[in-house]
Amino acid sequence: MFFFIASIIMVLIVFLSYLADRRYPTKRIYIIPTVFIVLSIIVALTVVFQPQKPMIMTKEQRQEILAQQPKFIPWYADFQQDIHNLNQFSSRYHRITDDYINQQITAPETIQQLEDLYEDSEAFTKHLDKLQPPPGLDATNTALVQSIIKKTKVYQYHINESIRQSISVLNTGIKEGLTQKVTSNNLVRIRAIENPIILDISSEVSSLRNNLTIKKPEEETK
Repeated sequence: MFFFIASIIMVLIVFLSYLADRRYPTKRIYIIPTVFIVLSIIVALTVVFQPQKPMIMTKEQRQEILAQQPKFIPWYADFQQDIHNLNQFSSRYHRITDDYINQQITAPETIQQLEDLYEDSEAFTKHLDKLQPPPGLDATNTALVQSIIKKTKVYQYHINESIRQSISVLNTGIKEGLTQKVTSNNLVRIRAIENPIILDISSEVSSLRNNLTIKKPEEETK
């Protein structure tokens, strides 16, 4: 967008200079801005297309990364288990509600299974509340881990809400004598609104991997 606007401004300058040059031919007004713009374009293209030299990692940077790796790697391995647990909660929730929607289990059976799931999910929420970034990371990597934890907690919250609201819908269906079809539609609505689709932490994980990877010296990359 910047280059587009700059191009329009340059064209206008050239056009106006041309008109002024036609009106005052002896002044040579057209030449000066045209030369200036051409030189500016040449300089800009030189900067844009100049090949970037790869950054050579210093000894201090390598030592800092090597000091952080043993802190982050075991933390992330444990976190992978947390992700597995989250996926299990989500899978159990969908299986239970699918069984009810497909009339394979009754409303009381569905409520009991969802209440057991909610109890497990609530216990896991307490575990996530204690989750902290591993000590020893620099400020940038600590902020990335904090973002991962925050997104994970939000994801877990929506799983809990899906379970809780589904239990409420089933209890309401029994209390008000709603048909299985009506209650099923209400469950489908909750799944569409509350149940999270994906935990998107790929950008943070990618940045952490890049930050905590030892870059090869320039001579090794040739």
